[in-house]
Amino acid sequence: MLFGLITRRRLTTLKMRYARGSSWIGIILTLGIITANLKLFEEFIISFLPSWLPMQAVIIASVPAYFGACYLIGWIDERKGIWKSENSYGWEVTPESMELIATIRMMREYIEEQRARENALKAEPQVK
Repeated sequence: MLFGLITRRRLTTLKMRYARGSSWIGIILTLGIITANLKLFEEFIISFLPSWLPMQAVIIASVPAYFGACYLIGWIDERKGIWKSENSYGWEVTPESMELIATIRMMREYIEEQRARENALKAEPQVK
């Protein structure tokens, strides 16, 4: 706690909201970068375009093409298992997650022991 104002919870919330916000701003800035680069290389691009296709059409088409390419790369990343490996590694290096995993394993063992006891009781002949 810093001067009684910033608790761990507030700092964590601030960091999470900052990360989400910067991610969205990154998308908006990327759109600006795309259009700026298209304008910068306009003469070069026009030299390869058919004469009937205006530069504005290229700018308009480049934004959905960018998002489509990003989506495709993300899909390939997911299918190849890279995303899963990244998340797995994140769990491995976080002490809190390791505690959570250990607790879940203990709970599973306890449940399995209880089921084994119940099955053993059911298997015993009932004496009346």
